[in-house]
Amino acid sequence: MRTFWCPFFFFFFPCSAAGSPTARYLSARNESRNEPLLDDVEAALGLPWRLEAEARASHLEQKLLPLFAVLPRSSGGDPLLLGAGAARVVLRRHFARKGWHVHVLESTWGSSTEHRLSPTAFRALGSLLSRLQGPSGLCLAELAALAAAIEVLVLYEGRLRLEATYTALGFSVQSLLSERDANKVLDTLLAASLSEVHDVSLLDAPQLRALCEAASSNLPSWRKAQNFARDLLSSLGPDLSRRFSFADMAGVVGNMSERYGLHQDSDCQAIRDQLLELESSRETNGTGRVRLQDFYLSYLTDGNWQFDERIEYLIQAGAVDKTDTSVPRIIIPNYMNLFSMCQESGSSLHAHCCINRCDSLLQHLESQIQAPYAIAEDILRIVAPAPAGVAEGVREKLEEVASYHGGQVPLHGRLFAQWMHFAFPRDCPYPHVSGSVRDLTASEWTAVTGTDLHLAPSELETYLEALLGGGASSSSEASLGKKRSLPWAMWRPEEELFDTSAWSGPSWSYLTLRIAALLAVVVTSAGAMSNHVRQACGSASDWRLPKSGERRRETDAHEQEKRGDGG
Repeated sequence: MRTFWCPFFFFFFPCSAAGSPTARYLSARNESRNEPLLDDVEAALGLPWRLEAEARASHLEQKLLPLFAVLPRSSGGDPLLLGAGAARVVLRRHFARKGWHVHVLESTWGSSTEHRLSPTAFRALGSLLSRLQGPSGLCLAELAALAAAIEVLVLYEGRLRLEATYTALGFSVQSLLSERDANKVLDTLLAASLSEVHDVSLLDAPQLRALCEAASSNLPSWRKAQNFARDLLSSLGPDLSRRFSFADMAGVVGNMSERYGLHQDSDCQAIRDQLLELESSRETNGTGRVRLQDFYLSYLTDGNWQFDERIEYLIQAGAVDKTDTSVPRIIIPNYMNLFSMCQESGSSLHAHCCINRCDSLLQHLESQIQAPYAIAEDILRIVAPAPAGVAEGVREKLEEVASYHGGQVPLHGRLFAQWMHFAFPRDCPYPHVSGSVRDLTASEWTAVTGTDLHLAPSELETYLEALLGGGASSSSEASLGKKRSLPWAMWRPEEELFDTSAWSGPSWSYLTLRIAALLAVVVTSAGAMSNHVRQACGSASDWRLPKSGERRRETDAHEQEKRGDGG
């Protein structure tokens, strides 16, 4: 079996391709805890769906382990359990990496989503969320099972929508469809999803045809989405005379749901490239900002049809930098993560949104630090190894954050997220203080304000005339020389941690977790492995969590010793 080195809390354990000892221990340690959750899935959806959830959970444990390992634990709690706040972070980031925004993981989830769920799915979901909100915390196996259960619910809803589409088009689920009819089903399903039509059974045949025609004419993403679905269908086999069963079609719909978020992220990248081109023409130092007038002008003159959201919406959603009141600017990463950039998936549980580019940066940092905190020196060494790797003032701000927390920087708080924005202004969104902004979907905006989220061309022209007529053009040109540094006026010293009791710097809970993981390795790998453990860990009296600066100095000393031996 292939073996590689698996880092876990400053130790490196031999791992196999079949799964690390650490993961197996963490899973076995709490194996029974995920059974009630899987029982809920079976009770609501049936045994086949439970088996699907079990298979997915086994795979997801390996995927979730790196993030599970580095998030802070509640002080005095079980070191193998994550609190509700940390558990939500794991689940959000897992789903966001494939372009899913899962509504039920947000505190704002409410009746607008609830009424779209089938009664069966709603019962299952309510039980699942009660586990997430429990006071005792969640182990790795529970988190994996919960993520798997949400994915299975999405698949279940997709199957229900497919059945409804069959019925609306006059097909039986027992029939075999020609390629033409199969494409008709997929087109109808896509048109309903992208147009936010949640129940096609309410439409008759002429209305369904009109729905597809409107989607083809009015949705810029239609042709790409249609080709994506047809490519998945054709991947089932090259035989043009093939007939497609309902199970075949359910598989295609499931693959569409799983993979469409990553597929449509190429559109997000194209939009981001357009914004960066506008930024580079004005903000030459890469501040990740675009003047609002350039943003709107690109819609009118360059055909960038996406850039038409109302300024009121952009401000409320936190996508505008107003530090220079005469020249408001779009914050590129915040804009890219707006709900207005998401596409409906057809599921009441999630939408397809742009992938947050900052997550890969944070993921790399976490893999190097292997802890929920680090000293500023180590962070800078990882993110900016070159002497001129960070902009002016960025180093000082990170040291401020460390000083605020007594020398260590929590990697999962608001202050560090804010620092990441200023260190990587094109990739990391600015984290507004909780409650100061509110992002809404297009339908929610209309329901609240009574207006369309998007400006009509005539409205946009009127707005630009007022903006330019007010002297914004000359003012902005005059301010360019002043705005060639990062907008530090946006820096706010407010910290927010998803679990304040979890932040206590280096703690005994991490020592316990490391010892537990070590015991797992000893149990599963006696003999030669015990020698490795003794060499890596030293005596029991040395078992303490080193600060990241100490870890670096120890590594440097070890390298010098090796060079000396070689000489």
